[in-house]
Amino acid sequence: MIKGLDLAIRPALIAVSLFGSAVSLCSAGSNPAAPPQAAAAGYTINTFHSVFNTNTVDSTGRTQPGFLWYPAHYYWMKPTDAASMQLGPGNTIILNSDGSPSGNNNTQICSMSPAKTTSGFVGMSFGGGGYFEATFSFDPDQVFSQRKKSGEQQSNAGWPSWWALSADPIIERSQVQSWIYYSTADVDPKYCNSVETDFFEYNCEPSDRDSYGGALHNWYGIYKYKGIHYPYEYGHMGVPKGADFTKPHKFGFLWVPARSSSAGKVRGYAAFYFDDKLVSNGKHIWEPYCGEAPPPTDEHPAFGVLDRQHLALILGSGVGEPMTVKSVNVWQMSDHWNVGADTLYDCFIDLKKPDAIIGPIGLDTKTPEFFDGHARRVKRTAGGDASLIYAQASIRSFAVQIFDLQKAGTKVTFSVSADKARWTTVKTRSTTVVDAQGGWSQREVFNAGALPGDAAYLRITLSGEGSDPGDCQVGQVRIN
Repeated sequence: MIKGLDLAIRPALIAVSLFGSAVSLCSAGSNPAAPPQAAAAGYTINTFHSVFNTNTVDSTGRTQPGFLWYPAHYYWMKPTDAASMQLGPGNTIILNSDGSPSGNNNTQICSMSPAKTTSGFVGMSFGGGGYFEATFSFDPDQVFSQRKKSGEQQSNAGWPSWWALSADPIIERSQVQSWIYYSTADVDPKYCNSVETDFFEYNCEPSDRDSYGGALHNWYGIYKYKGIHYPYEYGHMGVPKGADFTKPHKFGFLWVPARSSSAGKVRGYAAFYFDDKLVSNGKHIWEPYCGEAPPPTDEHPAFGVLDRQHLALILGSGVGEPMTVKSVNVWQMSDHWNVGADTLYDCFIDLKKPDAIIGPIGLDTKTPEFFDGHARRVKRTAGGDASLIYAQASIRSFAVQIFDLQKAGTKVTFSVSADKARWTTVKTRSTTVVDAQGGWSQREVFNAGALPGDAAYLRITLSGEGSDPGDCQVGQVRIN
């Protein structure tokens, strides 16, 4: 049990919009406005807002959904020891590894974790880009003292950290050690190709007191895997001289995905912020990822695969280096591509997630550059109606990515059912149509009103007699 937690208080944490979509995972209180750098990128919706108390931090060993933070149990880890975290005054949490194997240096709590007693997971991960901000404090002298004590063992002693890992191995396989590969090539299912995002690491020497580490790492291969990352100078973030880290400061990370359009490729990028001021040098950039196999090349920077990931947020510190976290916020354009414990997410690695497939349905893996880099989509393979049917208890909302060829004759419609026998057509709304390449355009379609309370199946139907039955394709599906 985490020190200071009261199990009697466990209210619902999900705020639901008028349209049935989970708009924000929030602590009690008003949601903060987006910082200027987030708003400038179009990230104005506060999809995650957390302080730290009995309502937001799980003390049950990850067996209960409905919290914002869980004791870290990610990939190779055992559940974090209770001694490594303690609720503090003013809705804060104090993270400080106890040095045991399950003290989880650098990694005491996370926003998503495998469930202890099931094959599923709990928590939330974030896709499609966003601005990620944590406010916290620590004492650099304690870090330097521990570095001096540990000597060559410093790499195992830990340090104050705010970072994220891809949650997709958990989302797709529900197994801690399984990795997902997005290429069309046939490779080992345990192949890894993912990006680690280090928003903040204070693994500094006393001479670097007014700085911190921030970096991206592309990990690829079969365990033990190889990685590509930018040199340290690309991840050296300077702060104003004399900045007092013992007082709370805001540490931000901006993720803007790359995309392909009719006007050409638009590079993606990451940027790092300290108290809303840019501290990175603009070298964290990448081309649109189209399912290419590693190793990365100069023509295809390593970090584009980040745009196909969902990030699980992580906070932690090292032995004898307490880190007091005040709040965490995420701003995005929408929550459409975030994945939580109550989410069915399908990016068509295969066709196993639909409950049923009716009619001529197949996968298209050609020319991903025409589909904003999505290497696998679903299409009709012949004329006539074709449907994907998904089963999900108590469906509240859905979002579906659609690609249309110019003057497409194929139509897409949506309906829900309680019993997979009687269907109700659903009214939908779409985002603004965006030109892709090769005459294709893309849009997101989602329900325009509340769904029937007994909705347990979603049917996506492609129909019409266009010149090409594959002129309308489905790129991603998210059902909440």
